[in-house]
Amino acid sequence: MIIYFTGTGNSRHLAQQLAKILDDDCISAVSYIKENKVGDFHSEKAYIFVCPVYAWQMPHIFEEFLNKSTFSGSTDCYFVMNCGDEIGNAEKGIKAFCARKGFQYRGVLGIKMPENYIAIFRAPDEETEKRIITAADKKIARAAETIRHREAFPPCNITAIDKLTRLFIRWLFLTKNSIPLKDVPAAALAPKAVCSITSLSKTESLPGAVAAPTAWHVSAAALKKPSNTASTPLAFADIS
Repeated sequence: MIIYFTGTGNSRHLAQQLAKILDDDCISAVSYIKENKVGDFHSEKAYIFVCPVYAWQMPHIFEEFLNKSTFSGSTDCYFVMNCGDEIGNAEKGIKAFCARKGFQYRGVLGIKMPENYIAIFRAPDEETEKRIITAADKKIARAAETIRHREAFPPCNITAIDKLTRLFIRWLFLTKNSIPLKDVPAAALAPKAVCSITSLSKTESLPGAVAAPTAWHVSAAALKKPSNTASTPLAFADIS
């Protein structure tokens, strides 16, 4: 069973590709989260969780949903995380989650998708997007074969620098409640229209800011040109 969290379409694309190859169920966690529902899942096949990497970890909102949900049947668990560059030391938190939930950790795989955290980085042009998505589709196909044969993903090569950088990234992105939008396109100032979990709102008392539970949830509150290179649109922010 594939359970994914997406906001822009990157993770959804990868999840749907996996489901197609493995002929497996593909479930969006977003619909559960928006309705404050807890999942009660059963699968005889391995569980595959697909999500973006936020500050080199699983998105808090997705992890909270999984923590509250129940899982029966298979105890094997794989993670696929999309990223603009790398997933860093995300494995540490994922292993801890698996231990808490009684899952048999089978590895985490980072897959580069078109950058959409444009609060800091530039979004790729259309030709670059095509190349990135083509490479991602090939990697997800290899990952599917690994899962089909019940093999583990290759271990992550985590260095001491990765561990230190993870602490810095967490401090940088997870210590504020809002971010300025003065340099963001005007269209992004109506974020509820495009945010999949409708968690963004304009803060009148702080002109040019968006309020949300953490800065990471809104850190990419800017629109990027929709891509026609994938089966699903890749638009709006790094809540991918």
